[in-house]
Amino acid sequence: MAGAGLHLEVKVEDAELRARLAQLIRKCSHPAPALEEIGEVLWTSTRERFETESGPDGAKWAPNSAVTLARKLGVIMGKKSNVTKSGGLSARGRRAVGVQKVLTQSGILADTIARQLIDGGHGVEVGTNRVYGAVQQFGNPANRFYNTPGGAPAPIPPRPFLGISDEDRTRIIEILEDYLRP
Repeated sequence: MAGAGLHLEVKVEDAELRARLAQLIRKCSHPAPALEEIGEVLWTSTRERFETESGPDGAKWAPNSAVTLARKLGVIMGKKSNVTKSGGLSARGRRAVGVQKVLTQSGILADTIARQLIDGGHGVEVGTNRVYGAVQQFGNPANRFYNTPGGAPAPIPPRPFLGISDEDRTRIIEILEDYLRP
């Protein structure tokens, strides 16, 4: 019957079943406790990505470019102690390059990762308040901030740090199942 409305009514007279359904409805109406736990899981895994230098999919981030390494070493800024007279890396420069992790020049980006409930406790978000976080997440092929020694833009490849890994997904499902369990 096209256009006809269908009305279905189910009457539950079992007190225990009614109580459990009411509990489920209350939990679904107030998901903040589960979302807080999910936010903690995502916050932790996002912070760990700065240690593993890999994205949510497990792929390793692109290594630092020569321009980035030079900036980190202070060559562009005029600090010559990291290079030899012939332009190669000094022992100090080699040590500095050896310990330079991707996206960890100052540690500020990782330190600004935060989580918060949104939509009145019906959602959760994890992210950073740093504008350059978007550049790191998505990349910047026409980088206007730094140039190669020849003056060309030094593209920044994407290095995704935000997102949900397979492990995160499994943990989120476990949290939700635990939360909805009577």
